[in-house]
Amino acid sequence: MNKRVAIGIAIMAMAATAVQAATFTTTTGGDWMTPGTWNSTTTPGATVGGADLARINNGSTVTLAGSVAQPLGNVQVGQSGNGNLILNSGAFLGMLSASTLTIGQVGVGTFTMNGGTVTGKTFTISQVAGAAGSSAAIHSGATMTLEGSATIGKFGAGSMTMDGGSISAGRLLVGDQTAAFVGTLAFTGGTITLSGSGTNGLAINTAAGSQMTMEGNAQLIMAGNQYSVINDYVTLGDLVWANGGTIAGVGDHTWANGGNYLHTAYDSGANQTTIWVNTIPEPATVGMLGLGSLIVLLVRRMRG
Repeated sequence: MNKRVAIGIAIMAMAATAVQAATFTTTTGGDWMTPGTWNSTTTPGATVGGADLARINNGSTVTLAGSVAQPLGNVQVGQSGNGNLILNSGAFLGMLSASTLTIGQVGVGTFTMNGGTVTGKTFTISQVAGAAGSSAAIHSGATMTLEGSATIGKFGAGSMTMDGGSISAGRLLVGDQTAAFVGTLAFTGGTITLSGSGTNGLAINTAAGSQMTMEGNAQLIMAGNQYSVINDYVTLGDLVWANGGTIAGVGDHTWANGGNYLHTAYDSGANQTTIWVNTIPEPATVGMLGLGSLIVLLVRRMRG
């Protein structure tokens, strides 16, 4: 066989097996795995090497309880009109290493994570300015692993409630620093782990009035010694706390707020700082309480 012919056949074979990314848009609400939910005879992520773009629009609510077989391109919830995505236990939503999961692309989006796993590059709530209303996420039990950042309120108001599960990311932005939109995070349970250090790890948009609230058994873990960063956010009122949980310990630094205490503890071996809330006072307060109890006991004995 002629060498040129052989090369041509090989190129045609490769072209025949290559698959172009398809764009899937919801027509109705329903199960992600049901073709009738989408404008196609298949579903996003069903085609090998497809890198599909999934758009949940037109007021549709899509529920995912199974595993999307192939890595997706971008996933946009509320890309044109409103949209809602619900992840239940057993769900796997895997995206390419350069892909973004957007909640509120142009319209309003909501994302409820009851369980399952999410992987990808970035996660953004309220991507485009001018969206009517506020997009939101509820994180109750999923495992989210991102190579890049998670942004709550980028070019529009955005909010997230997290009471379980985990997020691992390079950076968490509560309100984007470059835009005057408010981001709010009500963090009451679960763990957020950030590989970035300083404001490259946690960035709260002070100018826009964004705020992060920690309660219960929420635990934030950041790379490096982050006492000064946390102290700045506490001083500015960007990081607030209440209703301490059951996580024990007082850490290296403690801030009081009524009967609840915010703690930071730096682990030099792991080079990371852990931040949490409980009702255990700082060591100095514990010492004063102990001294007070001792004085009361001595007075009683003297009177006796």
